[in-house]
Amino acid sequence: MLESIDNASGSVLLEIYLGEPGTIFSQFEYALKQAVLRGVAVYVLLDDYGCARITANQRQRMQDSGIHLAIYNPLSWKKKSSLLFRDHRKILVVDGDIAFVGGAGLTDTFDSVLEPESNWHDIMIQIQGDNVAAWQQLFIGNWQRWSDVTCISHAPKTCGHSMGRVTIAQGPDYLEIKRSFLGRIQKSHNSVWLATPYFAPSRKLRRSLIRAARNGVDVRLLVPGERTDHPFTRTIAQNYYYRLIKNGVRIFEFQPRFIHAKIVIIDAWVSAGSCNLDRWNFQWNLDANQEILDADFAGQVKALFVSDFAVSHEVTLAEWKKLSIMTRLNIRLWGWLARRILKLTRRLQLYKYWKTINRNEKSS
Repeated sequence: MLESIDNASGSVLLEIYLGEPGTIFSQFEYALKQAVLRGVAVYVLLDDYGCARITANQRQRMQDSGIHLAIYNPLSWKKKSSLLFRDHRKILVVDGDIAFVGGAGLTDTFDSVLEPESNWHDIMIQIQGDNVAAWQQLFIGNWQRWSDVTCISHAPKTCGHSMGRVTIAQGPDYLEIKRSFLGRIQKSHNSVWLATPYFAPSRKLRRSLIRAARNGVDVRLLVPGERTDHPFTRTIAQNYYYRLIKNGVRIFEFQPRFIHAKIVIIDAWVSAGSCNLDRWNFQWNLDANQEILDADFAGQVKALFVSDFAVSHEVTLAEWKKLSIMTRLNIRLWGWLARRILKLTRRLQLYKYWKTINRNEKSS
């Protein structure tokens, strides 16, 4: 990604949910400033919550250097429930020719050199070809909502060889990523392997996974073990383990580090990007994934999964039945609490929509 910025000649578009001061962010900031000095138009869109540690002074320095900076949904308590809407995407588009998408943020936590024992395990995909135009347009559409500066665009210079498309999620009313997942699972023949750091699936997704496993499909989940950034999210995920395992779904907890990757492979079809498989993500976040239908690429992704399964612990039904009553009660309590919070926030969201519609009707 840094090499692509260093080689940029026209434009750099960077949209990031998670960023914080450190070596990695400084490397990107320096590369972006150098690009500006070469005459490259640089646009950076930061989520205000995920990048809250990037201070006002640092943001001003970026702007003073010629970087066009915009902030997604600036934090303000006056917004109430709308504060929960966040831009969870991680996108870099350079010269309209190359794009990078995935789950990694601009923090030292993702660097294996700086954090050799505790770096988060994640993936980014490099894209060239027709799909780059879709990523570029996705960035520009979001940018125009939060900045008065016009963002320039470029036509892709190369053609890809794989079949693919960009899918997005924009709150509960536009869940293209989720619908695509469900459709592919229902049509699966051989395997459904999913990696996600936060597993709180909808009822439809759980039923689809169980149905596929009952039909003889190799269904596996790769989720965090004890090493996680939010222990309670692992407990919430465990609330779904018993029924899934009982119906043939295999669950692997990654052991070496925290796994933050969001990637799905179903037969020869792959979807990877920023979208977690949890209901909170689908309800509140802007997300985007790259879908790829290519046997060679699927083979690379499958090899990655196999290597990760090898250093993971598979949770068995016999092991699950040996859990103490207190542990089971704790898991059920967190599961119940998560569902209540989701229902509450869903009502807040509907209330916000109602107020917006009502306000628009009065103004008209």
